[in-house]
Amino acid sequence: MASLRVLAGIVVLAVVVAGLLAGFRLLQAPGEREEATRAPTATESPTRAPVRLTVVTRLAPEEGEALKSRFLASDIAKSYGVVDVVFLKEDVSKWPIYASEGRADLFLIGGYAVYKDLCDKGYLKPIRDPEVISIATSVGAQIYRGADGSVCFIAVSRTIFSYTVNTAFLSKYNLPEPTS
Repeated sequence: MASLRVLAGIVVLAVVVAGLLAGFRLLQAPGEREEATRAPTATESPTRAPVRLTVVTRLAPEEGEALKSRFLASDIAKSYGVVDVVFLKEDVSKWPIYASEGRADLFLIGGYAVYKDLCDKGYLKPIRDPEVISIATSVGAQIYRGADGSVCFIAVSRTIFSYTVNTAFLSKYNLPEPTS
């Protein structure tokens, strides 16, 4: 059971890192994306302005800090010049405000209905990067398209709901085990 939890944790971390990368890449104009992915020539400086990402999320602060430290240590963050990630835990009802005012670089762990609402209101920039769409397709992610047919968001995880039964408690009080 512990190995399953570790595997699930690794999968979640990989999805979050991919989401942060996709979010960052989507924020760049196509010309900037090309500049960011090519090596500098002999006459160009390899330095770039440091990038600070603002992520609006439902994650608890300690979860955000754990993701931040792991992401900032990654090759992806280094290659794109990301030096800081600020996680803002906000109720999803406020997310449209962040979107309309341009105060967020990425929304994370919002849920399908939240992203659909943001897309339908025109707050999400279309995802056009073929590499991001290809990766999403290869892992079986659900791709949501807006009214114009462009990719609006990618649902990269599915939630599993279940319950735990305390059989010792049931036995102690002679209670039946729930079936649903």
